[in-house]
Amino acid sequence: MGPPLWQPQTPRSWRCYHDLETMRKQRVWLPLVAARIFAVSGAGFAAAVGIFLLVAALWLPGLIALAVAPLFIGLMFLVERKAERSQEP
Repeated sequence: MGPPLWQPQTPRSWRCYHDLETMRKQRVWLPLVAARIFAVSGAGFAAAVGIFLLVAALWLPGLIALAVAPLFIGLMFLVERKAERSQEP
């Protein structure tokens, strides 16, 4: 394959794998996988419960549940940032 048509803004801002072998050699830490699953599931569950409660006219619990969803999204950003820093050589 030729050179990529895009260039990352910083040398280690993100990675692109041109072959599957390079990707398969990189191991992902198990607690990191669990944290990613927890953050995504928590955000989706909180948003779904919040919408359900708002439809049921339970305003305060619905707004509280919707306010919790961005916290899970923030947790996801923190987990990804920590994962990126731990993989740098």
